[in-house]
Amino acid sequence: FNSPNDVAPRANGDLYFTDPPYGLQGGNEEKELDFQGVYRLAASGSLTLLTDELSRPNGIAFSPDQSILYVANSDPANQPVVMAYDVDPDGSISNGRVFFDSWGDGMAVDQQGNVYVTGPGGGVLIINPNGEHLGSLRTTQRTSNATFGEDGSALFITADMHLLRIRLN
Repeated sequence: FNSPNDVAPRANGDLYFTDPPYGLQGGNEEKELDFQGVYRLAASGSLTLLTDELSRPNGIAFSPDQSILYVANSDPANQPVVMAYDVDPDGSISNGRVFFDSWGDGMAVDQQGNVYVTGPGGGVLIINPNGEHLGSLRTTQRTSNATFGEDGSALFITADMHLLRIRLN
């Protein structure tokens, strides 16, 4: 691998994760692979490369019913998008498409299927399941990840020097 980054667990025990070149001491010249990938580590232990078409795969999350896999490509110079893929019955992905035209870092999905993308604009973008920007949560620092807790009533956000908690309706 290059630098495994974010992970999204699936209810069946499979782990989906991104492998960008971030975190390598020497940058791209230290990479073990000549591509960046999105992988599935099956509960059985088998490993599958799902796609190597993204230049900087980063955040990763499932829709509430786990039929869609979202992957943020954090490359402002090349493909700064959030992709959506259908998750096939065998765990593979298909029908890759641009979900939202912006780079992103970490991601979380609420119970209604809204996607929360950290990073852009110094906060968190909130995008509905149709790929429409609903609004943004502005922070005073760069954000890197988000997750839901407290039965979905709170959004936790990691920022440069803070862990933030926002109560939700």
